[in-house]
Amino acid sequence: MSLRGCQMIYRRTTLLLVSVINIFLYSCVSNNDTTIIKDVPEATIIPDSSAPIPSCDITIDNLSGDFFKDEIKEIKIIPLETTDSCLIGKITHLAVVNDTIIVCDASKAQKVFLYDSAGKFLKSIGSKGSGPGEYSAISQFTADANGIYIYDWLTSKYFHYDYNGKLVREQTFHNTCPQQVYQLNDTLFVATYSAYSKDHPYSLTWINVSSGEDKECDTALPFKFSRNWVYGEIKKTMNGEILFFKSGYETVYKIDNKTLTSLFSLGFGNLDRFYQHNDNLSEKDFRIKLYRGKPEESPVNFYYVYDCGEKLITHFQKGSNSYVSVTDINDMISHTYLRSNMENETMPIPFIFYDYNQKSILSWLDSENIPFVKRLIENQEDMCLVESLRAFIDKYNEEDDNPAVCILTLK
Repeated sequence: MSLRGCQMIYRRTTLLLVSVINIFLYSCVSNNDTTIIKDVPEATIIPDSSAPIPSCDITIDNLSGDFFKDEIKEIKIIPLETTDSCLIGKITHLAVVNDTIIVCDASKAQKVFLYDSAGKFLKSIGSKGSGPGEYSAISQFTADANGIYIYDWLTSKYFHYDYNGKLVREQTFHNTCPQQVYQLNDTLFVATYSAYSKDHPYSLTWINVSSGEDKECDTALPFKFSRNWVYGEIKKTMNGEILFFKSGYETVYKIDNKTLTSLFSLGFGNLDRFYQHNDNLSEKDFRIKLYRGKPEESPVNFYYVYDCGEKLITHFQKGSNSYVSVTDINDMISHTYLRSNMENETMPIPFIFYDYNQKSILSWLDSENIPFVKRLIENQEDMCLVESLRAFIDKYNEEDDNPAVCILTLK
């Protein structure tokens, strides 16, 4: 059953915009200019918790055994072609849309590269510079059938390109940095936040792009902590819905035009009580307690969800450990696995996951995670499962070769 099916079975909670939506106008200009979205006061979204929602009941009390043995059917490796035009120092973001592999290196190359499904280089998107359509410092990107959205944290811009590399739209936000952009019908959803300013925390913006014109915007501030550096995420599901979730709150929401509708709870609690009990700590001591505490005594300080059709994968961190939980959407039963233990420097699941399709998840292999993958191969009983990993590592030259994309097929 899809997330949409889960939504239909259970009652839904609706979040309403309780203060007047602020409308702000901006000029519509050509692709060679920048559309500037000006400062406005944020509206506030307050949850109505009167209706029950399903819960994944994610816990670390009874960890499951071997993630790869229990959950993964096959691992496919796609080495990325290495040429002078596509030298990747480090993959920092990854996506696949209609068999096109999209790779971002925000660390060294500061570029976004396109590859075909076999790993052959196609083209790079955009270019670094200070002119129209050029970015100064890439942070990451998102991609869907409407194009690729590249985020420039230095200039607080996002750039919308089509898959031929043509610039569709360029927009600048004041004081907040675009983090994710997705289009649904005639509405563009933009998530922005400023990690450096408590006066401009995370917000959501709705932009009307009907008839090819950017007409008006609404903005809302969904949640506000006493420490505003905690931010949120939006993402597009396999069936085209836009989800919103925020570290510190266990509920995952669906974004409609002017409302957020709660779909399900992850079940591991909110950060509110932890914030209240520790708000008197300095920023340094607060972060140490939140990120370096004992897992059994710490709240979930970060999580991300991946939509795989009938399965939901949640990557989360409690104290110094991180975990991966796999939830069957049909019965909401979850199995949780240890991903990494910072204290003893082990990583049983040496991959960072990204969405792919209803049966698989994406990741990559490079010089940073290969040492941990080698330990996985040594300890893995099902050698057929890791045969492709071993074959790639035996040939990989970290000085000369680009990383490889991994497709992990779920059971």
